[in-house]
Amino acid sequence: LKELKPSPEEVIIVCATLTKDMNSKIDLNRANALRVLGAIIARTDPTMLAQIERHLKQALVDKNCFVAASALVSGIHLMSVNGEVV
Repeated sequence: LKELKPSPEEVIIVCATLTKDMNSKIDLNRANALRVLGAIIARTDPTMLAQIERHLKQALVDKNCFVAASALVSGIHLMSVNGEVV
């Protein structure tokens, strides 16, 4: 996704899939979905930041350190987009 220029419809589909992965019980899927979704939102559609704000807050206090670290990385990417929300 970093190299491609997807259409807005494709971005919405990918973001919906990644949001679904953030609710997964598998920690690796949740962490990777957070990182990728944070990068996508920072580069393409900052209006979706409010939709994942709850997921980021939950991930920051997750018992798994990889999920929490991924939420921090996503927050750093999203600070440039909208620092007030993050």
